[in-house]
Amino acid sequence: AHRLARTIFHYMGLYRDKLERKQVILGHLMDIGTELFAMATTCSYAHKLVSLNPDEDTPVNLADYHCREAVRRIEAAFKALGDHDDRMMNNLAKAVLAGDLEWLEAGAAKLPEA
Repeated sequence: AHRLARTIFHYMGLYRDKLERKQVILGHLMDIGTELFAMATTCSYAHKLVSLNPDEDTPVNLADYHCREAVRRIEAAFKALGDHDDRMMNNLAKAVLAGDLEWLEAGAAKLPEA
């Protein structure tokens, strides 16, 4: 959570009022925050279940597995923050809107159905 807060602060300083236009970056930051929330709620629920039945350790094992997987997804999202291709995506979107990729639409329409 601290790393996420520092990263958000960094991007706020870097892009200032233009951060709202950086949808890819905001999407990755949102994914990280969502994963952190899911980790917190999973751990909290597992703790509650163990407090109700101290002999059962399955909830803790499940929560541990979930958190390990979530950490991997969070690390991938942090890595993806530096790998964005905003300029290329914007140019591609402009080309689609300008009709430069109609050949692709025509080719997709001709594909046989499975």
